[in-house]
Amino acid sequence: VRTTADTVELIVPVAFHIIHDNGPENLPDSMVNRALAYLNLAYANEGYYDPTVGVETCFTFCLSRKGKYGEPHSGINRVYDPKYIILDDFEDDNGMKQSYSFPTDKVLNIYSVRNITFATAYASFPTVGEGSAYQGIVTDYGFVGHSPRRGAILAHEVGHFLGLYHTFQNNCRNFDCLLEGDRVCDTPPDARWRVGEGCI
Repeated sequence: VRTTADTVELIVPVAFHIIHDNGPENLPDSMVNRALAYLNLAYANEGYYDPTVGVETCFTFCLSRKGKYGEPHSGINRVYDPKYIILDDFEDDNGMKQSYSFPTDKVLNIYSVRNITFATAYASFPTVGEGSAYQGIVTDYGFVGHSPRRGAILAHEVGHFLGLYHTFQNNCRNFDCLLEGDRVCDTPPDARWRVGEGCI
């Protein structure tokens, strides 16, 4: 963490796990670097990520320089494991993370796989499984470094990892913006985008 009189920068080391079977999901390092560049643009509120609406955050993401056991590492963990290239359920998720996570108190673990049958990507919230291998983000490889638009998926999931909920969390009655919705009062609780649902 670097601090000056008017700014605070929180640097988040990332361990990027590419789970592959020598197929197209075995992304080159350049795609991982591009994914992190998009993530940093999103959290800096620059470029594609609509600087007229959002705000800059204090988060910067970089590849970890240490591996699972504290050894020097590139931050990109390329893993040949056909068992986990397609995730069908959270049992697969738990097995993969138990096998390959770097210490969750030191890095943000991001796993890229060929396919997730029940989502495009997902993240753990900071209070769920705190300190365990369960912590982290899993994404379909098609959303890693391909374009700023697809990079928004990873930015969205990192928001959840940092504790940000959806605007439709706990319904959308708007009785208390600190307890409902995303719990940030500049974005009121709202579920109108969901088909067949609306605010009470």
